[in-house]
Amino acid sequence: MLGLQCAAGAGALWLVARRFRQAAARAGAAGRDAQAALAAEEARRRAELLATAAHEIRTPLAGVIGLLDLVLAAPLPRGARADAAAARQAADDLALLLRDLIEVPAGAAAAPEAVTFRVDEVMEQVVGLLGARARAGGNRLATAVAAGTPPAWHGDPARLRQILTNLVSNALRFTEGGEVRIEARENAAGALELRVSDTGRGIAPERMAHLFDRFGSSEGGTGLGLSICRDLAARMGGGIEVRSAPGRGTACTVTLPLPQAPAGEAPPTPPRPPARPTDAAPPVAAPPVLVVDDVAVNRRLLSALLDRAGFAHEEAGDAEAALALVAERPYAAVLMDLEMPGLDGLEATRRLRALPGAAAGLPVIAVTAHGGAGLRAAALAAGMDGHLVKPVGGAELLAALEGARAARAAPALSPGPSQAS
Repeated sequence: MLGLQCAAGAGALWLVARRFRQAAARAGAAGRDAQAALAAEEARRRAELLATAAHEIRTPLAGVIGLLDLVLAAPLPRGARADAAAARQAADDLALLLRDLIEVPAGAAAAPEAVTFRVDEVMEQVVGLLGARARAGGNRLATAVAAGTPPAWHGDPARLRQILTNLVSNALRFTEGGEVRIEARENAAGALELRVSDTGRGIAPERMAHLFDRFGSSEGGTGLGLSICRDLAARMGGGIEVRSAPGRGTACTVTLPLPQAPAGEAPPTPPRPPARPTDAAPPVAAPPVLVVDDVAVNRRLLSALLDRAGFAHEEAGDAEAALALVAERPYAAVLMDLEMPGLDGLEATRRLRALPGAAAGLPVIAVTAHGGAGLRAAALAAGMDGHLVKPVGGAELLAALEGARAARAAPALSPGPSQAS
């Protein structure tokens, strides 16, 4: 009898212990789930904070870079030009640092796009962004597309432009009084191959093994640029190879197995506006481009780029004023900031699309300090025709204007007398 009681007691203790272990396991799982949820929420908040901080930094930085470009475009004494060029270099480095720091935590989040783009257009946009920096260093920045290379491909032009911008920035950092070339070709396997080469001082052999390590190639930069380029290329199914010889330069080759676009899908090559002689008769007045931004410096910079190209323009300091102007008189296009007090650029575009008559079909291009793919998608969903990230280069702006015009089948943009207000 005593044995049976002991056995029953042992069984009861075993059952209690089992239930305790099960309860502990459930509590542990719940704790881990709670910790995972807290970690996910913390990551989301950090991403939002980072995106907000990036916007707030990019906005004045774009103003600094744009104003320095205006200064460097004017006649200057040699000493003043050298000082302005040094300031422009420092601003470029700061912009590169900002982009790299954002890409480290957020780079894997955005999937590559698959849209039709012209490879020569992407290359020219990079030249437009970095041409002034190349000239300041006494360098020639050139592009070439090999004969027989298909003009149009399906892929992510924004990411491709980011890769090329990083590679060209690196090349310019280590090249003085030389040449940096961006070349494109279709390789034997039918993939798109882009090569950025320079005549700079090259890379020491002992550094080559750690070239793609994060923070492992930080001479003169953050040490993140090449790592980001490799990750972006890998996300598009490709890779990157670097060859260098000390004293003879460096060549970086990016290979992307992108599908070619059929000939009929190739976007038209944006025409360059013809130069207008100073003694020529004033052309027939064309509708102006409306620049909408709550920051006066940003309006001034975009207006200066339009001035250089010979386009008429007007300005609006907020979205409500822009809608009133668009409802009153014709415009060729609208350059719309996204984040403005009160009515933002997305809602302003939705309201513009609801206007009666020709105003609803105006080409609208977002010009913003945010470069994320999500915001670009939101801009297109709101009815915008393009998305430019500050600081904006002249060639990049003209390409976006012509692309938006073509998409809307609007009349061709014509240079005309400036009407800044």
